[in-house]
Amino acid sequence: NGEHLKWCKCSACSFATKGLNPGDQCSFDDVTRCAPTSKEDLPYEACSTWCSEKYADAHCDMCACRRCQFCRAALDARVACKSFAPAGGDTTYERCDAFCDARYSAVHCSMCRCRSCSFCADVAMCDPTERDDCSCDPTHAKDSHTLMCASFCSRSSHCSQCKCAACPLCLGEGMPSQPPPPPLSPPKPFPPKRVSPPPPKPPPPPPPPPCPTPPPP
Repeated sequence: NGEHLKWCKCSACSFATKGLNPGDQCSFDDVTRCAPTSKEDLPYEACSTWCSEKYADAHCDMCACRRCQFCRAALDARVACKSFAPAGGDTTYERCDAFCDARYSAVHCSMCRCRSCSFCADVAMCDPTERDDCSCDPTHAKDSHTLMCASFCSRSSHCSQCKCAACPLCLGEGMPSQPPPPPLSPPKPFPPKRVSPPPPKPPPPPPPPPCPTPPPP
């Protein structure tokens, strides 16, 4: 309804065409659509009341917080990072998360989530395309402790395992392209249906018998 047009929650809806009230965190003149990171996230950039600079690393990845002033500064300051870790287990920019530990620098300094830590300054990321002993945190009991490209790795879903994270498919280099399949031939036309001839018409009825001639008087 008309009241919803005043809400930032509805500013990305197709029916929203009017402006917002003064003081709102977003406006229709400057709404930036955004791909939500979860089902709880918003489909446009905003600055929700719960966004906190204390948790900027996590909150600034969400559309719901990207318009906050502290997020604008944090996003501008991010240093891009190419990760070799299993898919979904790392970030695309340098951070220094709480779990990063100098004692495990051989593993942690090869993760973008730890690259900005001071103890990683002189430690190069281990590139599995150049070395075969890059450490990796296994994602399950049967996973490897080193980055590998096992023979069974063939789908993007395998990239969440250390055993497959070093495959070209998982490193973003792509697999060799296959020739396109031949075009499908058009379907063969159906043979014409045989139409049975109509049954013969019945013969016409015989003419009526002639009327008898009356006898002479």
